[in-house]
Amino acid sequence: MYPPFHKQITREAIGVFFGEQELREVLAGNTGQDHLHGQIGHPEFHFDDSEFARTYAYLDQLKSEVITRIQTGIDYPHARTKFGRFTHALQDFYAHSNYIQLWAESRDTTPQDWDGRIDCQDDSILHSPRLISGHFYSPWELITFLPVIGRLFISLFPRDSHAYLNIDSPRNSTWFPLAYQAAVDRTRFETRSLLELLTLSMPINLGHFLGKEISSFKGV
Repeated sequence: MYPPFHKQITREAIGVFFGEQELREVLAGNTGQDHLHGQIGHPEFHFDDSEFARTYAYLDQLKSEVITRIQTGIDYPHARTKFGRFTHALQDFYAHSNYIQLWAESRDTTPQDWDGRIDCQDDSILHSPRLISGHFYSPWELITFLPVIGRLFISLFPRDSHAYLNIDSPRNSTWFPLAYQAAVDRTRFETRSLLELLTLSMPINLGHFLGKEISSFKGV
């Protein structure tokens, strides 16, 4: 997804949990994953190339690093940056894979008749052999980024290409509202899970990480 949508999704999903400065650090980590150095040779940063096992390992690594830094009480800003990167990859899953289309197919729904609800973790789809995510056919696929005329070339690329599959903005695809909502729901779910785990074991450190009084989040 494009950076403005990553920011909007993250604020909507988890903004209530963080102080404003702390949230800005999470957002910086999230959007920083789209810098040029993160676009080349790192499919795990964006759930690309159907590298699902590699990406889940990357997510586990980020989550472990966040927990370790909270446990030790060292460098909370760096922990928030890592957490932002964690949320970025989660959100890109729905924009860069065919999960949304497979989910809609299983419910016999379309963007036009969608009721606003979506299961962002349907096990039958997550483990389906039909689930794929986009491969970037470099350098030829760069032509699709050209303003206006770029989209005219998308149909020329394979069906597993990033250009064909991506749902990065409303202009790219009518499926975008579903990808957006799934990304919000998954970001909120993973954040709640982390907070519930750490509230019990290290509430003071977690409060420093969030920039909020932890008592405000009992029961999240």
